[in-house]
Amino acid sequence: MDLVMRDGVCWVFIEVKYRANVSHGGASHALSAAQQARLWQSARRFLAEQGLNEWDCQCRFDVVIYEGDQAPLWIKGAFAS
Repeated sequence: MDLVMRDGVCWVFIEVKYRANVSHGGASHALSAAQQARLWQSARRFLAEQGLNEWDCQCRFDVVIYEGDQAPLWIKGAFAS
């Protein structure tokens, strides 16, 4: 997990993916189910440190994708929280 931010009352956990080129599927294909599970685990740990859990507050997982020299793409709610 690269960033943790707030969007109003919602905690936003952000993963940033960069690929210099798309020859191996690009950054948009770089977040596997196993990585999503690890992000969820990290988010739960972070929330616990704040005295919260996923049932006490709103949270969202975003992904910011950088590919080559293209403008970044910010995907809000990239996978289920």
